[in-house]
Amino acid sequence: MPQSTRKHNSMTTKQIIILLVLSLLSVFLIVITGSLYLGVNLPSLIFPSTNTPLPTHAPLNVNINLLVDLATDAGKPIVTGKTNLPSGTIIMITVRGENNLFVGQDRVYVTNGTFSSVPFSLPSSPFDIDEYTVEALMPYAIVQPESVRRIIGNTGERLTGRYVTRDATGTLVQTTTNFEIFPQLTELVGSDIGRRKVDSPNTDFSYAIALVRAYITNKIYDLISTRVGYDDFVVVEIVYENLGIYSTDLKAEEFMLNIQDGIEGNTSPYSRGIDGISFYMPVGVQNTDYLETIIVDPGESFHGLVVFENPRNTRTYVLTLGIPCIRDCDVFINSGSAFKFSK
Repeated sequence: MPQSTRKHNSMTTKQIIILLVLSLLSVFLIVITGSLYLGVNLPSLIFPSTNTPLPTHAPLNVNINLLVDLATDAGKPIVTGKTNLPSGTIIMITVRGENNLFVGQDRVYVTNGTFSSVPFSLPSSPFDIDEYTVEALMPYAIVQPESVRRIIGNTGERLTGRYVTRDATGTLVQTTTNFEIFPQLTELVGSDIGRRKVDSPNTDFSYAIALVRAYITNKIYDLISTRVGYDDFVVVEIVYENLGIYSTDLKAEEFMLNIQDGIEGNTSPYSRGIDGISFYMPVGVQNTDYLETIIVDPGESFHGLVVFENPRNTRTYVLTLGIPCIRDCDVFINSGSAFKFSK
């Protein structure tokens, strides 16, 4: 009998591959159709973005206040501030002199709403007498830490308020303040401070002098002491009244500052008279056009300053006009227009 043969129905490898491709295409078509129907961005599902968007924050109305501390470190300015910018914010502090060439900078970081600079200093000591401008500047957000940008925005777009400015690069926060370094003053005292004395009363050459104030200063405008051992200046504020009938040519060198030298063996109370520097500085006039001679007409007065170089270690002074008193200071003080004051 002839043998019967059995036919096996089996799929070839090629057929399996074709089937799998068709299945994948079907799934892909289904996904595309569903994304179009649902409005889903398919590429974002397949290839998630690595640029994770920052969390949403409310706008920040920036506050920033500056304070200059001149007391903590021997007159060296320390700039401190308070702000509601987030911790970690970089702020650049700049200090500039108004009339000198000083420029100093420091980079600080906000910590819990506050920041503080290093003490600014100069090679000279103390810090130069001048007016200074302080600027606090928050640079662009691109240089800020990520933790800060999450709050203020990638370009600082969430920052608002009067301290905020914007340009093509981004957002800046900026504020300024001013401070002034004044001369170191030592007020001189005595019963003659505030007194008015008349010299040669009832004569054609009579005059009166009122001693308003006297003090020692280490700096007065651009004046520099030229004498060895004279470290600072005595400044005397006076009011001179011409009570006579002739005009008076008043000169600074006619005022004498009689001093005690403290020299061993010197029994004289006052051993030297120092003449005033040859200019006046009228009160309230802030310039360098000093007057060497003041003409005071009858019935007129002059209110100004007389400056003397101050010898080291002197403690007691007598101001006279015309001639030094030297050994006769007590007579001058009691009878004429001499004024005594001391440290």
